[in-house]
Amino acid sequence: MKAFTSPSGFYAVEHPNDWNDSREENIVNICPPDESGAVTLSAYHGSGATLEVGLQVFTNTFKDYTVLSSWQPAVADTWTGFTAEFAQSDATSRRIWLATCAHRKAILVLVTANDIEVAMQFRRPIYQAILDSLVIPQSEAGDD
Repeated sequence: MKAFTSPSGFYAVEHPNDWNDSREENIVNICPPDESGAVTLSAYHGSGATLEVGLQVFTNTFKDYTVLSSWQPAVADTWTGFTAEFAQSDATSRRIWLATCAHRKAILVLVTANDIEVAMQFRRPIYQAILDSLVIPQSEAGDD
């Protein structure tokens, strides 16, 4: 596994060595070699970076998707938040989305993992491992 730390230092994740990470402003994408899917991360810092704001962003983003698993509380060593799963369908394919809204002090990290349904069936453990590796460091969260 390869470690990736956001340029701001607000979060870190691990991903397979053969997956590529790229950054465009505040958005980081980590893609499998065939680029059929991605883990996308975005971090926000400040007094407005709350779980409520994150859930509102995701509610707007996924409003037209099929809910496969509604928002459930999630707790990790370095953050608390919520997770859910959605499906996006069009005439030719179905895409599965795993969403995580993670929060620690003044840092909010929004994470999605998505892939076509067939690929998600065999890559789910990899996507889940990347999501599970999310760390929001103590020093950056301001609770030293």
